[in-house]
Amino acid sequence: MTDRLLREADPPSGQLASPKPQVWDPTANDAAGGYVPVYGLHNAPRAILYGPDGNPISNENPLEARVRELEDLIGALDASKETDPDAASAALLALVRGLLSTTGTVAGAVDNGALKTALTGSTVTIGGDAFPVSDGYVLRGEADDRPDAAAAHAVIPNCVYWSVDTGAVEVTDGATWGAV
Repeated sequence: MTDRLLREADPPSGQLASPKPQVWDPTANDAAGGYVPVYGLHNAPRAILYGPDGNPISNENPLEARVRELEDLIGALDASKETDPDAASAALLALVRGLLSTTGTVAGAVDNGALKTALTGSTVTIGGDAFPVSDGYVLRGEADDRPDAAAAHAVIPNCVYWSVDTGAVEVTDGATWGAV
């Protein structure tokens, strides 16, 4: 059997069919293996994290083998009332309570094997306006909001501006914007 990449079904006129996002799956085609499409959400591929036991990480199968036991122990400690602890014991209790809040945050970050994450980007301020920036040099925004080329170049030399409404991509040479 020859391994074949998945390609787009209807390429633009005059162009060859491009490969689609894909991954090799050894269980596809009755365990003979094959390429299968990569699925995603919010412009990113999905991924399932597996624990050391080989099962997907979830609330029922937490990443930490003993996280549930630790939560119970820390919860019991947090609920207990200490009477006149010495300074060292009070400091230890404060650390444990901090761990409790962190553990609660970690435990709430997994849902059915998927790690709940939020992608955050960077912004840069040019001429008083904030622009999202990716890869350290690509600014994004609408064409009418494109900053002055010299001002943008002063903040990020030779940066690229992607007009998300028109699709135009331009680069600054320090004085003007030019099409890429």
